[in-house]
Amino acid sequence: QQSTVIMALSSRAEPFLASNPKSYGSIHISLLGDLYDETSNPEGAILMSVAENKLCGDIILERLQEHKPFTQAMLNYTDGTGLPTFKPVLAEFMTRDVLKLGDKQTVKPEQLVVSAGCTGLLFQLSTLLFERGDSILIPTPYYPAFEQDFGFLGGVHLIPIDPTNAQYDLTLEDLNRAYNLAIERKQPPKAVLIANPHNPLGKIYSPEQLLMLVSWCREHKIHLISDEIYALSVFNPAVDGAFHSIAALLDNDLGEYVHILWGVSKDLGSSGLRVGALYSHNAALVRAIGANNTAHQVSNAIQELFTDMLQDATFMRYLIAENNARIQKNYLLLTQGLDALGLTYVPAGAGIFLFVNLQPLMREVSYEAERELHLALVEKIKWSLTPGEPCKHTTPGYFRVCYCWVSPAGVVEAMKRLKSFKDSLN
Repeated sequence: QQSTVIMALSSRAEPFLASNPKSYGSIHISLLGDLYDETSNPEGAILMSVAENKLCGDIILERLQEHKPFTQAMLNYTDGTGLPTFKPVLAEFMTRDVLKLGDKQTVKPEQLVVSAGCTGLLFQLSTLLFERGDSILIPTPYYPAFEQDFGFLGGVHLIPIDPTNAQYDLTLEDLNRAYNLAIERKQPPKAVLIANPHNPLGKIYSPEQLLMLVSWCREHKIHLISDEIYALSVFNPAVDGAFHSIAALLDNDLGEYVHILWGVSKDLGSSGLRVGALYSHNAALVRAIGANNTAHQVSNAIQELFTDMLQDATFMRYLIAENNARIQKNYLLLTQGLDALGLTYVPAGAGIFLFVNLQPLMREVSYEAERELHLALVEKIKWSLTPGEPCKHTTPGYFRVCYCWVSPAGVVEAMKRLKSFKDSLN
């Protein structure tokens, strides 16, 4: 019966039907009914495998609940690129807080497209910038869901830009190697995608690396997509330096080939409300996505909620500062726990991740052993992480820890359980 139903679907449905019950995403979903709570469920599962920030939910909920009642405008169709009353507010907020363009440059509302999360925008870019069979170059390790964002509908191949230095810096040599690999595979490279701040490393790219990358992309006439969805989550700039948006580095002269993404999911802890934005000076691309955005539009009600929130500069300054303080608290609890266990990690000053080396807990350094450890941590101490293998990390044994999914008490409990697991191996 099931195979008959599947055969009735198009070949485009096949990637969406593929599932792996042992993947970190499937495990996360399976454990949602048994979540750790310090009081009501102290033996529950501690989930640190999904890129969500839940630390300021109390502040955001209180603010959203203060919003005015529904209006007539919420009930009607609107512009495909976003609600006309929301886009100017979003443009001002991005100019001032996200991109930090200063007084001389501004984001124009007509250069923005508002969509149902950055995922919806990436899906659209996969079909509007690429032909099926083209490729996109992405530094490794990368956010695993980029594979579905570009591959599932667009049929775009992901070509890894594997770093050859311990700092995971971008270099011309690594870019050229990935570009030549794409050409060799007959998968024409049409774009580079970076996450800055980085997922899963929590790293900030330096201005020098970013300007080198822009120059390289323009020289090769390929697009640069800068995913800056963690731009406001910089809790310790001493690690990598301050965050610089590509827009600010280019004096807001993006040209036709540079495109920037930001949304409320991570920095504002609102992944369920589905608001993402594309900022581009490519008028044809903005027009194409605006026309294609019907299936990805954000509800008018949600856009009005964020119109009210983002235009309150005093509240947003408070929220951003408090969010970073809470992120740093969890980060310190996590790293102090790892330090006590003698486990190493890639120091992070931004984002909501820590990339941890758990090779000492593996029987050997292999992806098979990494998969075994992943399942053992779930089965024995109910701790779920993201393995490095789906992030395409070139060395087995590294795991992404999403430490903002849980409370500070949850982080402390995870470290207690990890100690007991490590002790059991001796």
